[in-house]
Amino acid sequence: MKEAVFTTELKNSLIRHGAFAHKIADMPHFSGSKFRFDLRKPFDLFASYKGHPIAIENKMVKAGSFFFKSIQPHQMDALERFQGKRSYGQSFIGINVRKRKINRCIIIPFETIKRFIRKGLEKLTWEELQNLPYCEKVSVMHESPSGKSNYRIEYNLTEFLKYFK
Repeated sequence: MKEAVFTTELKNSLIRHGAFAHKIADMPHFSGSKFRFDLRKPFDLFASYKGHPIAIENKMVKAGSFFFKSIQPHQMDALERFQGKRSYGQSFIGINVRKRKINRCIIIPFETIKRFIRKGLEKLTWEELQNLPYCEKVSVMHESPSGKSNYRIEYNLTEFLKYFK
């Protein structure tokens, strides 16, 4: 399972809960490229819920721990600037934990991640991830443009969206 699939699932979940959500496209990158300027995506999702701008950088954990170093420096900078002094934005890290029959969406405020890093922590262990509050996976019936019905994975974001009263 790829991070892009999780990002789409989370985007669809936000929309189903009444938010505007946009998945920021990856820019093509060619190995060995010698371009002077490389456009980097600042984060994976931009959303707005009840007038609150939201930035989410998504990460996958298939097994083991979530390492904070998986958040690239340019992503840390973009998330920091998004919620800066002159911005009303709020930044989050979305962690998708998938292992065997487990599929969880954990959304952690960026400020919490920064606090962990300042304390010298390098990762959240598998056990710590299992004990964090998470958004339940739900299967939602979706009708395609051709009229066929199928199910897609989304997440119940009710508890997360209470953050934006």
